[in-house]
Amino acid sequence: MSDKINRLVEALPERYQPIFGFEDFTSEAERESSDRLAIVMNIANLLVKHLQRPIRVLDLGCAQGFFSLNLAGISESIVGIDYLDKNVELCTGLAEFHHFEHVKFYENDIASFVSTLEPDSYDLVLGLNVFHHVCHAIGYDETKRIINKIAQNSKVLLTELALKEEPLYWAESLPDNVYSNLDNVAYQYTLQMFATHLSDVARPLIFSSNYLWCDGVNIGEFSSWKDEPHEYSHGYHLNSRRYFFSESNVIKCYYFNNGQKQNNLQEFQKEYSYFKSGHTFPSFIPAIVSCTQNTWQGVVVLEKVEGELLSSRIAAGGDFSHKDIISNLLTNVTELEKNGLYHTDLRIWNIFLAKDTQLNFIDIGSITTDIRTTSWPFNVFVDFIILVQDVIKAHSDEITAVRYPFLLDTWYDESQVKVWISLIWSTPHSDWNFKLFLDLWNKAEQLSESSNIDIHPVNIKYWMKLVETFLVFNPREEKFINSLFQKNFFDYHYQLSGQLEKTTNFFYSLDAKVKEFEADNSQNLSSIEDKINEMYKEYHDAVGYLDKRIDQLNEGNGFSVATIDDKLNNFDDKFSSFSDAYNISSENNRKELTEKIVMLEQQCNQLTKQIEIINTKRPSLLQRIIDKLLPK
Repeated sequence: MSDKINRLVEALPERYQPIFGFEDFTSEAERESSDRLAIVMNIANLLVKHLQRPIRVLDLGCAQGFFSLNLAGISESIVGIDYLDKNVELCTGLAEFHHFEHVKFYENDIASFVSTLEPDSYDLVLGLNVFHHVCHAIGYDETKRIINKIAQNSKVLLTELALKEEPLYWAESLPDNVYSNLDNVAYQYTLQMFATHLSDVARPLIFSSNYLWCDGVNIGEFSSWKDEPHEYSHGYHLNSRRYFFSESNVIKCYYFNNGQKQNNLQEFQKEYSYFKSGHTFPSFIPAIVSCTQNTWQGVVVLEKVEGELLSSRIAAGGDFSHKDIISNLLTNVTELEKNGLYHTDLRIWNIFLAKDTQLNFIDIGSITTDIRTTSWPFNVFVDFIILVQDVIKAHSDEITAVRYPFLLDTWYDESQVKVWISLIWSTPHSDWNFKLFLDLWNKAEQLSESSNIDIHPVNIKYWMKLVETFLVFNPREEKFINSLFQKNFFDYHYQLSGQLEKTTNFFYSLDAKVKEFEADNSQNLSSIEDKINEMYKEYHDAVGYLDKRIDQLNEGNGFSVATIDDKLNNFDDKFSSFSDAYNISSENNRKELTEKIVMLEQQCNQLTKQIEIINTKRPSLLQRIIDKLLPK
């Protein structure tokens, strides 16, 4: 039998992997595989432990079957797919040699095989160093659809993905961002990066799933997820975080590979430090169950509390007692203060209404020993006064991620709150603490609104300094508005590009119609094809023009939707002339194309409106404050 294996190995066009069970061939393998095997086996063993049974494995582009055959001992079944018959013959021979009756190999291409997948077909799918070949053969969009189908029909997908930076012929077919291949898969975690025998460019080995999360150490299920932390974030984190929810945990994943890297690292490191130190928080702060990180992301697993965010209650128009919320908030922040801690980002979306009526604080990364907040007003006590305003005006559409100087009692209508704010400002700001705030809250309940309470002289200067600082320097507002601007425009860019691509694809379908026209009208095929190619070039130019204009917009330049309208109208006229010139009789096809172009024009009009909306949200900072402080 070993002679047969020797012959099968000799027949291989390349020996990419070690030959399972035959150490003599290991040194001849083009690529070291034991390092990646260790990670694959770790994930497989975590799956076995989680599922409490052997796993079902699919190995796409199995090559010489090294990974498939190593997984045989913990698997219920294994299917290996490869397009090369010599690879399949060797893999089948190796399975027979080792008496692995549950391991089967088939000659097929990935796209064809994946099209036959049914729900819950496999527990673990391996796609190691194969999808760049698929992308080069059938295109990025189709490759992404294949990946999405795999993720929908299996529990876990392990991929090792090639990068556009690699100096190989297929690199031009790949996306600029390697992670965009997995955009539509809920959870992704980079396990490690590996250089290859082809270049020094390291490829990521990624765990991805629509059903399970994993940090390389722990694994668990999630039932839902979202990429925005709350209703008012509006892209504030630039899609650099995702939140997953299981029956008993909340899993927060920070990504360190985009413009939010530093902010994410800073907040994650605080949570990581609390976890490693074994710090115990008061009961109103969820416990950290686990906390892991590597170069590319950090994962925090938190105890799940039943209830809802205060921001969610507000957004849904739900009822609650303002006084009870304020009273409970003061009790919690006073308890934190006893432990020498302060929450530096206490907003309505970081306050959790538990079912037992207790208020819980989340966003542990914002809890520090410092009373200084990271953005205006740079003080936790002033920040708390503004938070009360958010609670009081709970059902107002003015709530945003931006802090405004709602500092004095004149902003409040509720009697106890007005008196409480007055009592605070009658006390020198240097004496402020949350124990004082709580005592003044209880005192305010006994006083009437008509009580004569004057602002302390030293606080007049402090109030002016706060407002002046807001006018001059408010980085959080600028960051928020810029991210909102960027997100909205990128969304429209992707939508319009998608519509343009679909319409472009429609022109390819005209090839079949050309043959019909030739038969029906005795037209010259080459002449019509030249016309179609000319039209396609016109449309390709329109796509390029759109991308260029949006890039200019993101750089702060002007943008004229009317110019694109002119190009689309001109293209419509050319198509009409082409149809008339060649006596195209299919009104349905022409109508379909016309509708697509109208749809594009509508998208452009929507883009224009969005620009106007965004521009209205960007008046000068000074004007916004004047409008707030001196309402008309």
